[in-house]
Amino acid sequence: MATIVLRALLSCYCCALAHSSMPLHLAVSFPRTKLTFARPGVTARLAAGDSGGEPKFYETKKVNWSDDDYIILPLIDESQANSTIGAAVVAFMIGLFLPIFGGFWTGVIFGLLGSKAKTGELGSYQRQSELGRKIASFSDEAGSLLGQGGMSLVKAYNWCATKLASVRIK
Repeated sequence: MATIVLRALLSCYCCALAHSSMPLHLAVSFPRTKLTFARPGVTARLAAGDSGGEPKFYETKKVNWSDDDYIILPLIDESQANSTIGAAVVAFMIGLFLPIFGGFWTGVIFGLLGSKAKTGELGSYQRQSELGRKIASFSDEAGSLLGQGGMSLVKAYNWCATKLASVRIK
């Protein structure tokens, strides 16, 4: 059993190295067999007489990164559209960390419902039925609270972006 697992791991490793630029010559002995792996391109190059021992250097572009760089994040406009996106993010986080049945997809559903509640579409959809008329006012209140939370999230992001602009990267 251990031999089968070891062979599988070795074959995965060899397949990963086959796509790299490093030459691969590997001989592994197992109890009854001897496996030798070599990349076909390396084998053909060595058969043609190329030693392949000297590395080839390629010139790359210089990266503009120095010790005097700072973290610069863009500021977000404090508008109603960004408040709606912030409300969706707040609702997503509530759904993500909701006890018992919270998770990623619960967060996605809560984010969609939070965005629709903030714009008022959820309340207008609920008012189309008799049962929905009873709870539409609650979704409107939740939408206004999520709107305030979304605007607070946008303001918190902008505050963090201005504070991070003074942090020096080292």
